[in-house]
Amino acid sequence: GLIQHEAGGHGWGKLDDEYIYHRAFIQMCPCACCGHVEDVEAMHAMGWGRNVSLTGKYKDVEWRRLIFDERYGNLVDIFDGAHMHSDGIFRSEPNSCMNNNVPYFSTWSRQLIVERIKDAAGETFDFENFVSNDSREWGDKFLTRSVLETPWQSAKAMHSEHHGPVIKKGSPMDYIKKGGRRR
Repeated sequence: GLIQHEAGGHGWGKLDDEYIYHRAFIQMCPCACCGHVEDVEAMHAMGWGRNVSLTGKYKDVEWRRLIFDERYGNLVDIFDGAHMHSDGIFRSEPNSCMNNNVPYFSTWSRQLIVERIKDAAGETFDFENFVSNDSREWGDKFLTRSVLETPWQSAKAMHSEHHGPVIKKGSPMDYIKKGGRRR
């Protein structure tokens, strides 16, 4: 899992971390270490870290196509927490290799990895070709209700201050009906 995360995720896929160290909004983290918003923006400018977003708006996240695709819409959405922070930064699925080294990359991360492979091979990425060859068999194993409700022991063993992913369920319309706004 560690090799998949570091070499496959960071090294090849140019993916950002999706784990949480700070239970804080990324722009207001009380710890002294943070310039994380600027870090994420700089990564994005160089084509890295596209698996996370500083916006939680459906029209603005890069993986919006997957959210509204019937083949992936039951899994892909906008979830709080990534780049070490619980709020103000978003990922596409409840869990993935970039969170706690499970042998599963989120659908959006898999797409980014395939896009990179195609580009390196001098080929053009085709979404329908990606879908026809894609499998989330491992994801279904690691995204079950029982797994998401158990302590993140493997993650804690590697990251002593690591927190499990924050999963906020419900329709975006719930926010609107209550007079709130989606970030």
